[in-house]
Amino acid sequence: MEKVLNQEEIDDMVRRVRSGNAAPPSSTGPVVQPWDIRQAGQIGSEQLRAINQLHELFARNLTTSIGGYLRIVFDCSLASAEHLTYREFLQCVPEQTYLASIDLAPVGATAVLQFDLAIAFPIIDVMLGGEGKNSGITRDITEIEEEVLEGIVRIMCRELQTSWHAISLEFNFGARQP
Repeated sequence: MEKVLNQEEIDDMVRRVRSGNAAPPSSTGPVVQPWDIRQAGQIGSEQLRAINQLHELFARNLTTSIGGYLRIVFDCSLASAEHLTYREFLQCVPEQTYLASIDLAPVGATAVLQFDLAIAFPIIDVMLGGEGKNSGITRDITEIEEEVLEGIVRIMCRELQTSWHAISLEFNFGARQP
């Protein structure tokens, strides 16, 4: 519906513009702030601090969940939270690793989870009855080992969802990526 202004309201608006107070005091419209295009795509320090807190909670929950699932003493902690482009991320990924796609609902996005094989093989060893020793295996994982790790990744998705519940973000295992 279009509002028609009377002469008194028009005069009032002109007076405010001339005096430098263009917006009425009761205005609840958007606030215009300067923006630097060089900051596009960057995560602010406050956002990074919130992400750190979420992932520290995730690490504590994962310590309990994986430890209970494997029935061993398991420790997980946040090493760092960094903002990388996808290209920078790919350059850091080892040639032989476990990559899984994680579907993020309801936003319709996909996340990538990278699981280092130096951690994966001892976990597989424990799950198959071994002691969990790191034997320095330098091969890709087999289909059976992939199935075993999928259970761990699903636990990780559940704990990520628990940590990010404040924004109703769902983490669902997609598939292993070659």
